[in-house]
Amino acid sequence: MKKLYSLLLLMILGVAVGAAQSTTIFYESFDQCNGTGGNDNKWNGSIASTTLNANKCDNSGWSFSAGNAANKCAKFGSGKAPGQAKTPVLTDLNGNATLTFKAGAWDATTERDEVSIILSGGGSFRETDANFTATSVTLSKGAFKDFTLQIYGGTAQTQIMFQSEYTNGGGNRFFLDEVTVTQETAPSTEPTVTFTPAAGTYDTPQNVKLTVANAGDNYELTYKIDNGTDTDYDDETGIAINESCTLYVTLMDENTDIYQFSAEYTITPLTITADPDAGTYTGTQTVTLSANAEVTEWAWEFTPTGGTAVEGTTNTVTVDQSGSLYVLATDSYNRTAEATFAYTIKEPVVVDGTIIFKSNENDGSALNAETFADQITKGADEVESVTAEKVYTGVNGLKFSSSSSNGTLTLNLAKKWNLNKVSVIACNWANANDRYDAGKLKVTVNGQDSTFTLKDEYEKFDLPLTGANNVTTLTFDATNRIYLKVVDLDGTPVVPTDLADILAGEDDASYNVTEELAVLNVFDKVGYATINVAGNKDFIALDFSDTDMTPAEGTVYGNISGTLSAVKTNPVLKVTAAEVTNATVVAEPMTVDLTQVFYVPGNAFVTVAGYVDANGKLRAYNTLETHGGQSIDLDRSLLTQNLALVEGKKYIFNGVMTLKEAWTESTGAPRRVASGDLEGRYYDNYTFTATAVEEAPVITGVDNIAAGKEVKTVRYFDVAGRASAQPVQGVNIVVVEYQDGTQSVNKVVR
Repeated sequence: MKKLYSLLLLMILGVAVGAAQSTTIFYESFDQCNGTGGNDNKWNGSIASTTLNANKCDNSGWSFSAGNAANKCAKFGSGKAPGQAKTPVLTDLNGNATLTFKAGAWDATTERDEVSIILSGGGSFRETDANFTATSVTLSKGAFKDFTLQIYGGTAQTQIMFQSEYTNGGGNRFFLDEVTVTQETAPSTEPTVTFTPAAGTYDTPQNVKLTVANAGDNYELTYKIDNGTDTDYDDETGIAINESCTLYVTLMDENTDIYQFSAEYTITPLTITADPDAGTYTGTQTVTLSANAEVTEWAWEFTPTGGTAVEGTTNTVTVDQSGSLYVLATDSYNRTAEATFAYTIKEPVVVDGTIIFKSNENDGSALNAETFADQITKGADEVESVTAEKVYTGVNGLKFSSSSSNGTLTLNLAKKWNLNKVSVIACNWANANDRYDAGKLKVTVNGQDSTFTLKDEYEKFDLPLTGANNVTTLTFDATNRIYLKVVDLDGTPVVPTDLADILAGEDDASYNVTEELAVLNVFDKVGYATINVAGNKDFIALDFSDTDMTPAEGTVYGNISGTLSAVKTNPVLKVTAAEVTNATVVAEPMTVDLTQVFYVPGNAFVTVAGYVDANGKLRAYNTLETHGGQSIDLDRSLLTQNLALVEGKKYIFNGVMTLKEAWTESTGAPRRVASGDLEGRYYDNYTFTATAVEEAPVITGVDNIAAGKEVKTVRYFDVAGRASAQPVQGVNIVVVEYQDGTQSVNKVVR
């Protein structure tokens, strides 16, 4: 069907005929960067710590040096290294163009504030000088500033590099944002068809309208969807796009010339989401249902595990037990979608801090650390251990004192508490003759105490506390015979933040480690860390796989949040957030001597000297002749070196020591009593996963009086005195210890 459009109508619709147009040929927003600094008005300190990933850019092809993700912008350079950011090739550039960008300098007096902009692949910053390919701008410290530069003679191979400088005593960190390249283009004289809305992805069906330009007063417009039939375009009804397709348009202008146009539309199916999503939760959850389009009708059915299904027609569902939620939704376009969400609901752990003691039929025997637990009817998990003297089972709770000696009790709590108050319910002990003086009970917490005079009937007594933080013990001293029935802790338990306490915690609990951890080695985004130096018993694997961070060997992390698992064997903290610190923490592998009795915790990063025996196990190499000593399972799966391990040959390994099963002791790290049939053969409970290996060095030479001796251990030290299990580049001091107890020291340049 032909449509007549006059020049006047084109002008009314805003179609500019014959005017040059400014076209954006490159734009980078950095909006996918979710770090800190820049747009959040933070310009120094511990910010922009996450390494910039090219996948977080709007355009592929960027290259970076010393780049970090900031707040919807990027930071380049450090206090000790210059930064660079190079755009992808500007394939749409042809001739003159305008470059605009925002940049700001790190806010520190020692920082430089100059950034160079360099063109490569064609173009210059001066119209009369093709060799003028580099210029510089001066930034503002602590604020973004807008810059505009003209590019002359650009080509489809042009790239733009932003580069900072570095001089001794000062860095040149800068933030970059909103990089835009625009080019003026001559108006098209050929007929065009504009699709409204434009090609793209949409959550709902679309009605597409077509606008024609430069086709004359009389033209003919037809369309088809995918491989369908050609249809005359009707501007009143438009074109209904109900599902993903390619829309083909044919335009015949007034000169009967034919032009073809097309646009691809992706219509996202109706999709249901639930908040919170399927998963494991503690306590009742209110689930809110939503979709990517307006829903006119909801229907759901929740089937509890082993229970009876319930139904509803709202977009909220109360999930108070484990089960499966089936949802059906219909939108305003009469599209339907269905989804199923599985929920596991755990009972909430109620921490009320109340400890209640048992009332027995008669006053009975004296209690000790082993028999005390039987007398707690509520709150047993609040008590780690006790020290009791002259404390007995009683008809009204714990009975304190005998006829000749007063009783005392110390409760060692299972966790630390910040307490506002401790309350007790207690009463006097009285016999039929009422011969005994009234009993008293003294309660002591963190050096604060109060003594209560008791009556023959239960009464509650309060000990208000000030600054009673990290409380771990409560002490009760009786004068004369009394009964103690209830101890109530008014406060909050302290969430562990120090690694030693966390490793004494529970699996699946979330923690925040406030101390700094140094990563020893990294494999598949898992870094092995220790608190401080070799020999420290607290080792843990930090799993960064759920974050954008990639741990690096030698990096020190702080304020690490995550979920703990395998705490009894090979502890792993599934990291959800962490901060890179500027701290220097010396951390090196533990040295394990297979000829000695050794106990190391799971996930410890160690150095081991030994050889591989005929069974593929690792054995102490100084027992090669007699095949004595201890052997442990050797896992070579992480070895990437091409070094073939020769049976019986001496090697030095680095790697991770893991436990096959937990030790039976409930406390202490490492635990020293093996379980089951491993009793007495503790080394059978270990697997050593090697990550690096080298042949054990042989020290010879006329100046070496120890030549030919049997080597026990070899250690390397750099010129700064830092120890290493392997030689480093440069000068090494090699300290060799022999089986006869002597040592030799040599200098080796590598």
